[in-house]
Amino acid sequence: MNKLLRNILHILIATIISANAHAQSDAELIDWMTVVDDSFYNNPDTALYYAHKVLEHPDIQRDSVRLSTLYNRMGSSYWVRGDFVTSLEYFQKSIRIGELLGDTALMAKGYGNASVISIDLEDYEPALNNSLLALNMFTQLNDSSGIAVSTNNIGVIYEKLGKYDSALNYYNSAYAIWTQINDKYWRGLVQSNISIMYTKLDMPKKAMMHASMAIQLAEEEGITKNKGHAYLSMAKAFILKGDNDMGLFYAQKALTTAKTQGIVEIMRDAHEQLYIANKNKKNYNDAITHLETYTKLSDSMVNSNKLKLINHLMTKVKFEQKNKEIAKRETQLAISETARQRNLLLLILAGILLVSIIIVAWQVAKKQNLKLQTKQQQLKMEQQKLDLANLNFRNEQLVNMNLSKELDLKKQELLSYTISMTQKNQLLQDLNEKVDTISSSTDAKDIRSIKNTINAAMGSEENWEEFKTRFVQVHHSFFDHLKTAYPQLSPNDLRLCAFIKLNLSSKQIASLLNIAPSSVDISKYRLKKKFGLEKSDDLSSFIEKLHNS
Repeated sequence: MNKLLRNILHILIATIISANAHAQSDAELIDWMTVVDDSFYNNPDTALYYAHKVLEHPDIQRDSVRLSTLYNRMGSSYWVRGDFVTSLEYFQKSIRIGELLGDTALMAKGYGNASVISIDLEDYEPALNNSLLALNMFTQLNDSSGIAVSTNNIGVIYEKLGKYDSALNYYNSAYAIWTQINDKYWRGLVQSNISIMYTKLDMPKKAMMHASMAIQLAEEEGITKNKGHAYLSMAKAFILKGDNDMGLFYAQKALTTAKTQGIVEIMRDAHEQLYIANKNKKNYNDAITHLETYTKLSDSMVNSNKLKLINHLMTKVKFEQKNKEIAKRETQLAISETARQRNLLLLILAGILLVSIIIVAWQVAKKQNLKLQTKQQQLKMEQQKLDLANLNFRNEQLVNMNLSKELDLKKQELLSYTISMTQKNQLLQDLNEKVDTISSSTDAKDIRSIKNTINAAMGSEENWEEFKTRFVQVHHSFFDHLKTAYPQLSPNDLRLCAFIKLNLSSKQIASLLNIAPSSVDISKYRLKKKFGLEKSDDLSSFIEKLHNS
């Protein structure tokens, strides 16, 4: 009897110890998840450290909902760190769990997060598809916050695509939802977006009204980034209205606010508005100063976007390769050791090629940036010499000097824009050639998709329209004179004449038109025939004399 009692007592003690150990283990898991939830955005390294500890915990694999939430948090942390490949992998894991469980909420969060990454990478087609999927799912769930975020993201995508009316409709819808929720942070941010849309639509009064609401909400909330956006939208509204003094005031406030936390995007846009307002007021020296700062900040962001583009290409190639490997494993019962080694070698070679692309692109961008800085310094020194040489004539020729400065500024804008277009197209051509080098290890369909994206960026009609606007500001009657004297000239002929007028080389023209230099030479030969010139005649001199006659 005593032995039986001892055995029962031992069982009770073991049960109590096991229960306490399980409770302690569960409490530890909850503590780790709390750290991940609190730091996944502001401190991603800490969040990922504890997230991997959670993944090692035996209980997490039995809790699919908590596991999906963890994958979403990890995806966000990797996104903040700039590791888009890993980020997308974890978001896809979260979506797959939601699909297996039939959990709409989990899938909606995953699609929403994936769309944000695509927006950041400027890959708008999948961004729009994922945002629409997320919006539909959040609507089914009647999740107001999720609906508002997805609606705002769709507005951002349409704004990036230049569809301002559609973007305005989605921003207004998002603002209405945030008003019901009473979220001042999002209300202020969306009001800034609405104000910017009205400036794009040339409606300054409405832009000013919404910018004023955005400023009030941002100052109440005390969020630096929101205040910077609100001041910037007000500056744009005043400048559009023609009140350059108030535009300068709010642009300076936006710049001062952005500097407190080093928000480069707002600093760049503030310098752009300061440049426009000073140019409108004919404060040309201040305008040139802000234009130079704006150019430097833009170049910095362009270089960052170039790296993002390369990273995005890496993401698509690696992610699609990974999905193909998973599908292959599901259809094959066994893979030989030789095949596994061959696949591993291919992955290593692909990684080496991708790293080489990053290194080459970084070196090219650095070299181009150095050349641009040198050119800007030379232009600045030449401008200083010109100002010193004209100092004795200012009293007698003040009006002429102002006109000369305005023309010089337009020429500088035209030259800067032309160089920027040439460098962008040259980089895309270089990237196009690099993509060809990985064609042997990647699906041809994927390569064509990437090359089509690059070719579309090089052949944008918007670039030509922007160039044409700047060109006409400097050479007012150039196209009218040519069309009057030679009505048989085609639009492509007129475009080629403009590039020749700027003394661009055949290589530079080829880069701008996205064609081979030999094609440029053929076009020049045909143009000579239309002008009635001999083969030995100089086309550049003829166009110059024709325009000046």
